[in-house]
Amino acid sequence: MKPSIVFSLLALLLLGLVVYSGMHREATQSTLMAASPLPLTTLDLKPTVYVTPTYAPGREPMVLPQNYRENFILYTIVDRPDAITRKIYVTSPAIDAIRGGQELPERTQILVEAYNAARAIDGTPLHDDQGHLIAGDMQDEIHIAELRSEWQIEDLASSSRLGQWNFDAFEAVTGTPRHEVRFDCFSCHNSAYPTNFIFTQRQMDAYAQTDETQYLYCNQLGRQPCR
Repeated sequence: MKPSIVFSLLALLLLGLVVYSGMHREATQSTLMAASPLPLTTLDLKPTVYVTPTYAPGREPMVLPQNYRENFILYTIVDRPDAITRKIYVTSPAIDAIRGGQELPERTQILVEAYNAARAIDGTPLHDDQGHLIAGDMQDEIHIAELRSEWQIEDLASSSRLGQWNFDAFEAVTGTPRHEVRFDCFSCHNSAYPTNFIFTQRQMDAYAQTDETQYLYCNQLGRQPCR
């Protein structure tokens, strides 16, 4: 056989192998793309990015303070005829300011816990030797008032100010805010304007003088202002 014929046959054989290889590769890619819900070139593998809100200094939302029972002062306990007793705490610099004849300092916080009274077997509320309700189960909502000069009207749940106070409520266990109750706080404390919008200002002053937790019996049900 002539060399030219041999070279021609080898060239045709190589061309056939190249064509077969290309067809096989295209078939494989088609199969993979059909099995994938999205084209391989359009899969989005970027990580999810979460944006944290930013606030102007001094206007950050209130949070439920950790270890407040150890760091705050229990200055008064309020009993009511519906067998609810409330423990009211304040930040210690507030008591120091009162003792020094000064106004309440920036970032003063007042915190309120509410408890259902413990009960006897027959359901009667239990009292201690002094006639005060004995606290039973704590209710799941904690209320806080905080004094800041930086608060702006849009930070409040009211269209008008109560001094420099803002109010909020939190779930006792999780610390999750319950913003929906804040308007009630503003409307209620508005009636305490003669005492800087604090219903227990006299008890706070008395604690500053005696270092003793004060007791108050309020003749109103629920969270109605005392008379």
